[in-house]
Amino acid sequence: MGLKEAMKVEADYLKLNTKIADDFYFKEKMEFAGYPDLEKYFKEKQEYLFNQTKLSIVETTPATIVNETMQVIQKGKQTCFIISQPTTWVFYGIDEANRQYVTDHNLNFLDLKYQGGTIISTPKDLELVIVMKQHDMNYYVRDNVSKLLNKMGVQHLSNGNDLLIHSDVLLNDFKICGFAEKNLGNEYSIYYVQVSFKLNRDLIKAVCITDSPKTPMGINDFYPNLKREQLVELVKEWLS
Repeated sequence: MGLKEAMKVEADYLKLNTKIADDFYFKEKMEFAGYPDLEKYFKEKQEYLFNQTKLSIVETTPATIVNETMQVIQKGKQTCFIISQPTTWVFYGIDEANRQYVTDHNLNFLDLKYQGGTIISTPKDLELVIVMKQHDMNYYVRDNVSKLLNKMGVQHLSNGNDLLIHSDVLLNDFKICGFAEKNLGNEYSIYYVQVSFKLNRDLIKAVCITDSPKTPMGINDFYPNLKREQLVELVKEWLS
């Protein structure tokens, strides 16, 4: 028995209605397949599904990412977009933001409606948009970006959809990286990754209305010599 057998058990279980599912002995069947630890199973399943996905890598800009994403989906492809921009951009999720300020100051913006808050992205930051035919991979993407930051020497910790750096001096945890997923029905999901290297704090204060429980900081506040380009190369190695 093994992973594929366990995945079949899960698939059969999910097809059942609630009453029948109570008599399915899901946990026992998963143990027989070799997975008494369901957390271990779900992690290995995500690793398997991600490795089965052949992602093309495309470098692009915020100005074209929406159209490019739709083109990829229409063609039935799966892609990781690496976004760069010469100026600061505002990305809207589902939280409230000061949109009037953005309009009045002629700021570049995209309304992406992902499950998350407003992002202020500077040219030194890194955004990834991953278009896949697999759902519920947000934590898998988070954990792998975390591994890449470890390779760069960035000491941090995971917290829900975010990666944080702890400061002993300030006795606080600061958000340096956020993740969000947008489900497009039965077939596609889009995963958004934002890694902050250098913040525009004044703009964050002016645009982001919803208070975040996690204070944002940039990697360069703690590691001034690290650059976006280093992480881009690691992302390419990961996905190649």
